[in-house]
Amino acid sequence: MILKGYFIRGGISLNDYYGDETFAYGPALVEAYELENNKANYPRIILSEKMIKLILGHIEDFYGGEGAPQISEILCDKEDNTCFINYLLCIEDNLQESGDFKSYFETITAHKDQIKTAINKNLNNSKIMVKYSWVARYHNYFCDLYVAPKLEPGDIEKYKVSSLSGGNFTTILDRVNV
Repeated sequence: MILKGYFIRGGISLNDYYGDETFAYGPALVEAYELENNKANYPRIILSEKMIKLILGHIEDFYGGEGAPQISEILCDKEDNTCFINYLLCIEDNLQESGDFKSYFETITAHKDQIKTAINKNLNNSKIMVKYSWVARYHNYFCDLYVAPKLEPGDIEKYKVSSLSGGNFTTILDRVNV
C-alpha cells in the first residue's frame, strides 16, 4: 500500500469472531478496531497482547526461544512497547526467492520516495509529520539492518531517508514485558 502512496495502520487481535458475506462481529473485531483507532498511531499493523503471547509461546515451544522466523517478522517499538508487523521483510523474502537485486533496490527506493513525498506534503502539519517521521525511522532501521550489508561501505545513505535515525526498535524476544 505504501508503494502506492497509502500509509495505513491497523490491528490484529486473537479472540472469537464471526463473519459471513453480510455480517461481521466478535470481540476480535472490536479489539482490532480499538487497536487501530487508539494505539496504532503510525502507519503500522500492531498486535494485541493476546497475539503477542501466542507468538512468544510458539517461539518457545517450537524453537526453544531462538531461530524462529517470527523473531524478525515482528518488531517492537521501544518508545511505546508496541509490537508491529515488519512489513518490509517481504522485500527480503522476495530477494531470497528471486535473487533479483535490481528489483530489491528499486523497491527500497520506491518506499523511501513515497515517505519523502508524504513528508514534503505535510511539512507544516506537525501532527501528521510525527506519523511520517516514524515510518521514515522504521525504513532507516530496516536499511541499516538488511540493506547496508548488501552494499559497499558508505553507499547506504542513498537508500535512507536523510537526517533521521534508524528508530528505536527491537525484536519480539527483547520486548519489555508489561
